[in-house]
Amino acid sequence: MQKNLETTALGAAFLAGLATGYWESLDELKNLNTAGKLFVPTMEKEEREKLYKGWKRAVKSYTDLLRRNRIKKYLFIKKYK
Repeated sequence: MQKNLETTALGAAFLAGLATGYWESLDELKNLNTAGKLFVPTMEKEEREKLYKGWKRAVKSYTDLLRRNRIKKYLFIKKYK
């Protein structure tokens, strides 16, 4: 468990520190992380799968829309070139 919930920024900072020599090794970084809050999923598997399926459907709809708009734009440009 980590105290710091923003691990993306922390990871980037750790990598930058390693790259610049601020820290010598990963072992030094291991001592910086201390235990924090533990997040445990409470959602039922069926509900999680239902929501995930809906999310995937939404992403597919959006990517299909982008694809159609790119094709329309391409055809429009070809037509009036």
